[in-house]
Amino acid sequence: MGIRKYYWKAKEFLSDKTKKPVSVIASRTGQLFEIRELFIGRLVQPAHDIHELDEIEAGFKLKIPKIPGHYLEQILSFFRDYCDKYETEVLIHIYMDTHSNEYILDCPYQIVNKHLVNNSNYVPLDPRRYIKIMDLHSHNTMEAYFSPTDNVDEINPILFGVIGRLDKEPTMVYRVGVNGYFIELPPTHLFTEFNVSKQVKYPEEWNDRVVVKGENLSWTE
Repeated sequence: MGIRKYYWKAKEFLSDKTKKPVSVIASRTGQLFEIRELFIGRLVQPAHDIHELDEIEAGFKLKIPKIPGHYLEQILSFFRDYCDKYETEVLIHIYMDTHSNEYILDCPYQIVNKHLVNNSNYVPLDPRRYIKIMDLHSHNTMEAYFSPTDNVDEINPILFGVIGRLDKEPTMVYRVGVNGYFIELPPTHLFTEFNVSKQVKYPEEWNDRVVVKGENLSWTE
């Protein structure tokens, strides 16, 4: 029957009259601890190599179809234009239309400069029909990376991406996660075939939703 017994709560362990030689308790941090009742005292230590449990690895498997590569080419073209003309960041949301099972690119109303995007006035698409899949923003001439601001802002369990070096060969980083824990993903896991150098047309109304400013990104100016 094994030498270990498992508990979710410390009070379950303390009240149990039929303990095994080794008790395993889950902690608030998500770590497992082993408890042994010794003659000299109660020993609590991190659990290691529990043979009764399956091996589990962190990871991510996409359950929905990959995003069409030509959508990424549109986004890259939009990002590249704002890099070339203004050297600013810009932002695009990617949604899934649950009625048609197709992806939708949404450019929110945003105020931008070289280092930030303010889209605090943004109204999301109707969640009864549209599910947000990804937030993707540019880093203009800077390298693609997730900033400390991104780490604070990106709290929803969706995909996130950053595209940088748009004045040269673009670099991209993507990740998924929640509660501050992220798994980085290659773009080929998320998009069908694409060409990062291809310049294509994107909706003209996207430009109407972007306001380029200096350091002050307030909507009240």
